[in-house]
Amino acid sequence: MTLSILYLTNIPSPYRVSFFNELGKLCDLTVIFERFQSTEREKDWHDYNFETFKAIFLKGIKVSSNKAFDLNIRHYLKDKQFDVIVIGNYSTPSGIFSINYLNSKKIPFLISVDGGLIDYEEGNFKKNLKTKLISSATAWLSTGEVTNQYLTYYGANEEQIHVYPFTTMKQDNIINHPLNKNEKTKLRTQLGIPYSNMVISVGQFIHRKGFDILIEASKRFKDNTGVYIIGGEPTEEYKELISHYSINNVYFLSFLEYEELKKYYLAADVFVFPTREDVWGLVINEAMANGLPVITTTSCVAGLEMIDEGINGYLVSKDDVEQLVEKTNEILSSEDLQHSMSLRSLETVQSYTIENMAETTVSIFKKIRKSS
Repeated sequence: MTLSILYLTNIPSPYRVSFFNELGKLCDLTVIFERFQSTEREKDWHDYNFETFKAIFLKGIKVSSNKAFDLNIRHYLKDKQFDVIVIGNYSTPSGIFSINYLNSKKIPFLISVDGGLIDYEEGNFKKNLKTKLISSATAWLSTGEVTNQYLTYYGANEEQIHVYPFTTMKQDNIINHPLNKNEKTKLRTQLGIPYSNMVISVGQFIHRKGFDILIEASKRFKDNTGVYIIGGEPTEEYKELISHYSINNVYFLSFLEYEELKKYYLAADVFVFPTREDVWGLVINEAMANGLPVITTTSCVAGLEMIDEGINGYLVSKDDVEQLVEKTNEILSSEDLQHSMSLRSLETVQSYTIENMAETTVSIFKKIRKSS
């Protein structure tokens, strides 16, 4: 029997829609989106190709760039309409209302989180609210061990936490083998990149991503290394840092569609993501799918879950320029290390595919439904 699933989330981001389209092949799926788009993102960044599932957009009050509140959401939460209800937006006003409504009607539901880092310094009000919301679910979908610890810290029953692989990559997005130096050099020539070594980073140009640390570190990278940071127009802070450190090897590129972005991944020698906090960090999946060694921080959940220290990359402390310089130069200085790490990145990312994500999630739904 085909399961009927209701999934609540905030906006139609490309990676979510890709997952929902794959999940919709395996179940009867309805997705409620809080908003049509986020004002913090380029319009082209969103995905409205709903191929295998029914999409519903709330028409309530705008709360923030990607959140809204609509009391009418309760009409979709009535008992026995769906076999499984998944709350993927537990911290938004609509998500909080939905959780309280479902609990009042004694309707089972799951909470799904992309990742999570415990904030031991948060105030009691915030901690108590998160504990109340998270602990009230019937079961939880988690992205790995770090997220399991996050969920149990806020009251989840560890026996009802189910792990799924979180990703943006389909199987055919993963390259078969890493490019060799000659192939990378040829691709760099096509892209107009004049360096013999290349570092790439991708993300929104906001303080949390830590690109100021990468800019500062870039002055001390191995000779003839170009640093390409992709995701927008440089901020005044970035321009001032480049001027202050007299840096001439850092380049900023605007948001690129994935097929164009992929060329830069393939041309690079190492992916560096100096984030100060990411509850996952899907660019790690993208970089590994393109055969890159990865350096990120211990504040990036994807890094904690997917990086095998010294095998396919390195983890460094956030805001630590010295560590970032050391580990980046170590990889740039050895083609053998680059190659071995690239191979291991490709091995790691094989299980992190949209197809496996959807299949694993449906298996979890069936298991939960069977035991209820």
